[in-house]
Amino acid sequence: VWIEVTSEPARGLADLLLRSDRSVGIQEEDVDRALLRAPVVTVILSTVAVGMMLRAAVRILRGQELSLFPPMLPTTPLHFGPVTVTPLNLGIVGLSLLLVAACMGFFQFTRLGKGMQAVAQNKDAAALVGISVPRTYARIWAISSVLAGTAGIFLAPLIIISPDMA
Repeated sequence: VWIEVTSEPARGLADLLLRSDRSVGIQEEDVDRALLRAPVVTVILSTVAVGMMLRAAVRILRGQELSLFPPMLPTTPLHFGPVTVTPLNLGIVGLSLLLVAACMGFFQFTRLGKGMQAVAQNKDAAALVGISVPRTYARIWAISSVLAGTAGIFLAPLIIISPDMA
């Protein structure tokens, strides 16, 4: 099966990855350092507040209109006996499996992944052995934003996008 990737969504993905990396750096310097030692309730409330600000920004820029995101893979159905799937659905499942395997390998076999595990288990002990906790948090934000953006780009064609999505 030949799967063609259209150029416009691919450019959007590349743009998202570049912007997320830059915005994570700004966020880490301005916001995350203040939240490092904050109580958990403060972190949760600030996350909700950022979500509300993003939703308001989308309403200002796009209005209340519903929109569809163009798929990166074809949506023409493929029939395998009684089963009908699309290349987009197969791509989502394949990408999910690939990302899970990549994350498992990352956390098991890389120094950075092990450092992230150490910070998650005990920030103070990780700092004592020389792991930069703020830098690790910034990297976690960058990786998670790339994963979330990738998931959003692949799942967005399956749903109608509205500013009130949460």
